[in-house]
Amino acid sequence: SMKELKWHEEGYTLAGIHSEEEKRLESLYKLNILDTAREEMFDKICKAAAQVFDVPLSFITIVDRDRQWFKSTFGVDAEGTPRQDGFCAHCVSLDEDTMVVPNALDDPRFKTNPNVTSGLNIRFYAACPLRDPFNNLPMGTI
Repeated sequence: SMKELKWHEEGYTLAGIHSEEEKRLESLYKLNILDTAREEMFDKICKAAAQVFDVPLSFITIVDRDRQWFKSTFGVDAEGTPRQDGFCAHCVSLDEDTMVVPNALDDPRFKTNPNVTSGLNIRFYAACPLRDPFNNLPMGTI
């Protein structure tokens, strides 16, 4: 519920922590994917996602302890964002199969988020988690 969310002083909600965060991070680090080089396969997936949703930006995001790291991007050259501000970290912490924000400017959780008001200027957001194949915990999103 909205009452259980933690709010930033600027008025947007902070991304929470997954109920099994330490196990999730342990699994993530075993994958050895953080800070690896760009790969054409992931770049093609990012481009396809942007085309399917007819949006200018898409990301394959891995959610680390304090940051969101982009394995791949389409439409912007960026390496990541602070976790607390990240839309993807919301999806991971909630452990939902999909997360859709039709218009971030109209969503009280995100309308004052710096990724909405500046920087990436996010409006529409849709994601599904990328899960560890062994324990099904979310490692990131596309």
